Amino acid sequence: MDRPKIKPRYKPSKFCSVCKREVYHTVHGADSYWCDWYGTEMKPICVDCYKG
Repeated sequence: MDRPKIKPRYKPSKFCSVCKREVYHTVHGADSYWCDWYGTEMKPICVDCYKG
């Protein structure tokens, strides 16, 4: 069975909205979960700026 592809209505930014560092997508593994960014009000913020 084919699953339909979901296309977002907007293009998400690939850079942190605070320090302008490039952020990456969330990485999932079989036994772990890791992310390099957080999203607030549809704006990505890198881990360093989020914690600081």
